[in-house]
Amino acid sequence: MRKRVFLAFPVPLAVRRYLAGIAEELERRCAPDEVVRWVGEDGLHVTTHFLGEQEEQGILSIKKSCEELVGKYAAVTVTLTAIDAFPSADLPRVIIVPLCEDDGFVLRRLQNALGKNLEQSGIDVDHRLWTPHITLGRVKTAIEGRKLKIPVEPRSFNIEQLELIESRLTDDGALYTPLAVYKLST
Repeated sequence: MRKRVFLAFPVPLAVRRYLAGIAEELERRCAPDEVVRWVGEDGLHVTTHFLGEQEEQGILSIKKSCEELVGKYAAVTVTLTAIDAFPSADLPRVIIVPLCEDDGFVLRRLQNALGKNLEQSGIDVDHRLWTPHITLGRVKTAIEGRKLKIPVEPRSFNIEQLELIESRLTDDGALYTPLAVYKLST
């Protein structure tokens, strides 16, 4: 049976609640014709790879790659920065909060190594430059970038594990089920 899966670092509940409050403030600033699909509190995480629909064999390959690599990388502390957007704050399509790593580029190195390992296993991965971030919303109609200019407290939290997550789409949004957890070294 095929499952829609991705890899992500979980975000602590207190940080998710804080960011949900930021998203609510952003939503209040939007005009009725500025449509954004906001991510719910339970959906706030740091995605490293969206891997799409996978058969059981693909999921086993993903698990093997994670088992081989994740423990070789150290847990890190990250800090919320400011509201930003892809492709740019002036032309937002995806509203995000980038993360600053206190210990260099551990998360980027892990994401890159996982991508290479997954690709060698026959799993398709996105080759765009990855920036650690939390997605707050996806813009459906044009929105004025200036409305994204609200302060974000530089809250820090630890990233200590990576999760393989199944995403099931429903009429009420995506439901997430962790399939496996991989600890970073401490």
